[in-house]
Amino acid sequence: MPAWIKYTISVFSICTVLFLGLNKAGELARPQDFDSDVWTNYYAEEDNTINTVLIGSSSMYRYWIPTQAYEEQGYTSMLIGTAAQDIRLAPYLMEEAAKTQDLDLFVVEVRSIIIRGDVTKIKDEHYNYRMEVMTSGMRPSSTKFEMIQKYYRADEKSKFELMFPILKYHDNLLTFDRQVLIDRLNQGTDEFKTGRQRAKITKIKEPVFESDGQLHLSDETLGYIDDIEAKAEELGVKVLLVATPYYPSKGQASKQLQLDEYIASKGYDYLNMNNVLDELNLEYSTDFYNSKHVNIAGAKKVTTYLAQYIEDNYGLQSKLTDEQLKEIIVRSAFVLSCDITEKGAMEIARRSRGTPRIANRLLKRVRDYAQVYSDSLISYKEARAALELLEVDNKGFDNVDNKILEAIIDNFKGGPVGIETLSYYIGEELGTIEDVYEPYLLQKGFIVRTPRGRMATDKAYEHLGRTRINKKNKQQASFFED
Repeated sequence: MPAWIKYTISVFSICTVLFLGLNKAGELARPQDFDSDVWTNYYAEEDNTINTVLIGSSSMYRYWIPTQAYEEQGYTSMLIGTAAQDIRLAPYLMEEAAKTQDLDLFVVEVRSIIIRGDVTKIKDEHYNYRMEVMTSGMRPSSTKFEMIQKYYRADEKSKFELMFPILKYHDNLLTFDRQVLIDRLNQGTDEFKTGRQRAKITKIKEPVFESDGQLHLSDETLGYIDDIEAKAEELGVKVLLVATPYYPSKGQASKQLQLDEYIASKGYDYLNMNNVLDELNLEYSTDFYNSKHVNIAGAKKVTTYLAQYIEDNYGLQSKLTDEQLKEIIVRSAFVLSCDITEKGAMEIARRSRGTPRIANRLLKRVRDYAQVYSDSLISYKEARAALELLEVDNKGFDNVDNKILEAIIDNFKGGPVGIETLSYYIGEELGTIEDVYEPYLLQKGFIVRTPRGRMATDKAYEHLGRTRINKKNKQQASFFED
């Protein structure tokens, strides 16, 4: 290799390291704000371990508890949310989020359109501050550059400084609180980092959504929704638009109805939670801390409903490994004051369908067994014996899962068989099969859907120890029989 090439590579490497170091220093020196570590927290997550990203303002992050959704449904989620977030930024945030995570779903709140209306009317100083917070900790990229160039209301010098934080915040390195710098250097994953709920209770009125007959939202404003959908399609990730519950003014109620009509006309996936208040079981006298946000009690109700809605409609696959589930089981065993070995925890993890909720449920059942048969110690032997007694096999299938496979293979020759017929044959409710059992069997590749019904795959035959009979070959053989 020529000397000049080696020299060029060396210079380039030194400049790259210097640039990254200075940029990191700039990130450490950025002003403190409740929302300012959103991206630092997001990047700290291991690549391709997050199922769902929720994007929005306080209309989203005050309503969602990621740890609760994780415990109840088993999928992972993170919030990219900042106060008064500009919905026009959503496509850029989606693009950046998808760079490190193989996502299944975006959930984007649209209520900010209702509350703030035309974002161009917000004062520059207030708007720019929120932009600075939103880009805080965001890695330099073409995505960040385009977002700043398009929406940051400042001169080119100020835009360049926002792109590279060391230029904007370098003076803070000399005056900043030393402990803040230390905390940011040590910052990593934290399962409670996105919890922003409040306990305060404020009694508010039941919401009334009546139009004043006016069209408050411009075509440009409604077009922000189309931009979100277009970006999701480009990234190959599904998107759910959400409006969270609140008490509207008359003008806001009209905007909400106009927005609902627009989204419906486009056929986009949309959940207006103001339309499912009975299902949410929200109490307006106890579950809100002001007219626009729920408190912790309300957030728990919204999270339960929305987490189940996502599971029912999108069937997210858990990204948790058996090892991660094992660690969850060990922690839960400590909380339950029961002794468990590493092998015992792993055996439960292997049979938990990748879902913490199921893992914890099985742990409690195994604990009950161990209290009777092994002086409360859960070893591999006790875990396996208890799970076999519960008819939970090494794939995490219970007796109903296996009844479905057995029926398709043994009684319907591998399928296809209609779901209604299958429901009648095994004696389970149709809805239970569709919502609880079928998604996991499909996800694991044991059955497939066809226009004529469900069919068993080779994996199902192998699992049950059955031999698939090739119908075509059987017919050909009979042709030559006497």
